[in-house]
Amino acid sequence: MDPAFPFPALETPPLLARALLALAVDPALGGLVLEGPPGSGRAQAFASFLGFLRGWVEPEARVRRVPVEIDRDRLLGGVDLERTLLEGRRVDLRGLLASAAGGWLVADGKALADPFIAASLRSFLEGPGAGTRLLLRLEAGATAPSAHSSEVLAFRLC
Repeated sequence: MDPAFPFPALETPPLLARALLALAVDPALGGLVLEGPPGSGRAQAFASFLGFLRGWVEPEARVRRVPVEIDRDRLLGGVDLERTLLEGRRVDLRGLLASAAGGWLVADGKALADPFIAASLRSFLEGPGAGTRLLLRLEAGATAPSAHSSEVLAFRLC
């Protein structure tokens, strides 16, 4: 647990704290959207919650962050061409989504501006990633994800 900001001691809005705890207990809830202005404590609240989660609930919790500029091979996996040529056999790269299965996936709204990323997330969460919890962080006043991206994930975050 992060001693500087222990989750129970944070002045986290009660609804946010309850939502995070409910999501930790019931992965079937699917995800949570955190929206707020810069400096509102979204990242701090999640970081301290993660410390609490790893310390008390799920010590081996896997958390993967979706970078804004992720490429398709890194997101979905693919063939490691260099190693394949060196070893003379096909060597696959595991994608970020596969490594997040059953854990926590954190994405900023900016990453969902790419419809391919949003559609890939939906496909993953409906199929092999069922039980993976999605935490979507949106910055109030920032450019929101495209309407297409929001529709693609809306089913999951209701």
